[in-house]
Amino acid sequence: MSDDMVRCVRCHGVYEAGLEACPRCGTTYRPLPIAPAPDPGSYADKYQGTPFAMQVEAAAAPVLQSRRPRPGIVVGVGVMLMVLGLVVGGLYALGAFGGNRSPAPALIFGTSQRPSPTPTLPPSVSTTLSQLRDMNLSAHIKIQSRSTLDVRVNGSSQTVIVTMDAVVSGGDESGTLTVGGSTVEFRLVNGSYYNRVAPTGKWVARSVIPPAMLLTPLFGITEAKMLRLVGPDMRDGQTLNHLQTTDWWVPDQSRISLFDVGAFGIKATRTMLDLWTTPDGKPVAASFSGTQDAQDGTHLLKIDVNFVFDQVGTPQVIANPMAKPSPKASPT
Repeated sequence: MSDDMVRCVRCHGVYEAGLEACPRCGTTYRPLPIAPAPDPGSYADKYQGTPFAMQVEAAAAPVLQSRRPRPGIVVGVGVMLMVLGLVVGGLYALGAFGGNRSPAPALIFGTSQRPSPTPTLPPSVSTTLSQLRDMNLSAHIKIQSRSTLDVRVNGSSQTVIVTMDAVVSGGDESGTLTVGGSTVEFRLVNGSYYNRVAPTGKWVARSVIPPAMLLTPLFGITEAKMLRLVGPDMRDGQTLNHLQTTDWWVPDQSRISLFDVGAFGIKATRTMLDLWTTPDGKPVAASFSGTQDAQDGTHLLKIDVNFVFDQVGTPQVIANPMAKPSPKASPT
């Protein structure tokens, strides 16, 4: 726009200078104010008092942080207190501050459980052990055995009942064995075994001795640690010593039960033998119990055997049943 032209302040139309009013809208001509010279001062000074002035916010008061002790100082002080307490406690225990010094408590160390013999066995147990270990024991022995197998083991329940009435003396044996109603008479003489169907069968020499026929040594109890004393017990009007086996004793279940327990396919996992002896150590009676239980507590296998002893220590004569009788001497 040239210098001889002006702009209307209302409609912004351009017209010639010198006219009193805008020919377009009729607004009287008013010259535009001359802008002031720029203030060489700061931005804040230049626009002070105008809408463009910088808004100044009040500064927040400073937050004073609490002074906390450093971790290293705390740990150091704690260690010093602990050391001081130990020193004072030690001096007190040594009686440095006077007074009676209490005895230090004994330390108890746990040990793993092992089967061990009881120290309260009666003196006569040595006699009992010598008789139980004696291959040449002389005694009359009656045995009743009952073994029961649960149906869950192999699909059918089974019960085996065995009874024996035998005399043992000097390593020889003579007696009868009854299984399922059948009775066999047997002899064991000088290491040779004979049997026959009782009562009138023919004697036959056997090359193999069934383990159940080897009655001595009794029960396989060989050491004192295999027994413990339960206490005195009254049986048939007499006071007896009641002994019981410990975990050191591992029985031959087939020999004790007079039956091949392995034929069942399982064996007893819990066993116990109770033994009653006279005050001088002679065996009077015994009772064996063996079981294997299911998870619900019922017996999968149960073995019960009872023994009765008499004539202990009295020698017996056991003859060979197949020996030919010696010829009678002719009279002179």
